[in-house]
Amino acid sequence: MEDLIININESMKTRAQYIIHEEKLNMILNEKKDKDEVSRIAHEINPDFKDKIISAVLIPRKESSNLKVHTFFDSLMYHRAKMEDTTPWSFIKSDHNIVLICSFNEDEIKSLFKFRYIQDILIQNSFKTEDFFIGYDEEPMSLHHLKKSVKNAYAAAEVARIKMSDSLSYKFIGFYKYAYNLLQDDIMYNEIKNRINILQKYDKQHDANLIKTLNSFVRNNGDYSATSEDCFQHQNTIRYRIKKVFELLDLDEREGLEEIILLIRCYHLLGGRIA
Repeated sequence: MEDLIININESMKTRAQYIIHEEKLNMILNEKKDKDEVSRIAHEINPDFKDKIISAVLIPRKESSNLKVHTFFDSLMYHRAKMEDTTPWSFIKSDHNIVLICSFNEDEIKSLFKFRYIQDILIQNSFKTEDFFIGYDEEPMSLHHLKKSVKNAYAAAEVARIKMSDSLSYKFIGFYKYAYNLLQDDIMYNEIKNRINILQKYDKQHDANLIKTLNSFVRNNGDYSATSEDCFQHQNTIRYRIKKVFELLDLDEREGLEEIILLIRCYHLLGGRIA
């Protein structure tokens, strides 16, 4: 009975630790902190963090519940507690996802194959990489730029999920960089949400498939013929739908294509759901 009580207490301490780490990471990501504050909070998460960092975000391929993530971190923290050496990297729970922060000294960076190093850490800690979409920012940054590093990794992970890629570096996510940054601004997020809601409402009322058509239209770089073939619809039907989108969103047909592309990229990043 005494051993059972000890094990329960240790489990509670472990869970409290990673919950606290998640709260500290959220402070860095969601609040305005100066460089010294960010470094201080980061060292509260891991006192062994070094001067330079790279970050990775893991999104489970299968829809995960909070309980499953908690169970995973219980196992991870138990495994880490048995390791005698300290490590300059940390796993941090972030909602239903996992953030990995790796740190280095300046003289270590050039000799590292960065994503391979990330993979080695994952394997060392019993991760099955095939169970996740992995996004990472391989550009080394100072520790006080932790917010930017993690947000870039998050953007890469979201695009990896959209493209069904095993892993993806932030520098290769293309136009999604701009869409992701727009969604971080509350005003722009609400503007984008309202515009997509307009299209979703019209689709629901008229069974019009405007959003589906827009997805194909953007994927085919605005080519009506290719979109027609992709959607199995006559070109005139496609042209009518695209014209209707421009009318509903009050866009200039000569200059609105860029906005449509950005809108659809944001829609993808939001998981294809808003209403």
